[in-house]
Amino acid sequence: MTNEIPRRPDGPTPFEVFLWHHVFIATKIYRAIMSAAEAARTGEAESRRDADLAAKVALLGADRSDEALQVMALDDRDPRIEHLRAQLRRLRRELEARFPAARTLVRPGFDEPVPG
Repeated sequence: MTNEIPRRPDGPTPFEVFLWHHVFIATKIYRAIMSAAEAARTGEAESRRDADLAAKVALLGADRSDEALQVMALDDRDPRIEHLRAQLRRLRRELEARFPAARTLVRPGFDEPVPG
């Protein structure tokens, strides 16, 4: 028996999107903080870039999580949904303040248009 969520042809539910990013965001923030500390200690540009890349992925995850919560709120008036959205807004503000280059950083192969 497997614990995997079965795939559906129409994609994951908003709750599944939120659930996926819930843990993923935390791990990327941890990596961003650790890489930034390494960059501060050593002055390595690669550690600084790694910090910004990890922060960017955390920000994208927070964006997608918030979008999923917004969709969930259409069918569910649970006040905890808005509380979670407020926490995500705060998290994004703090990440953007600590890693100001993260949003604009271009990840080769991810943020570039696919040549056609």
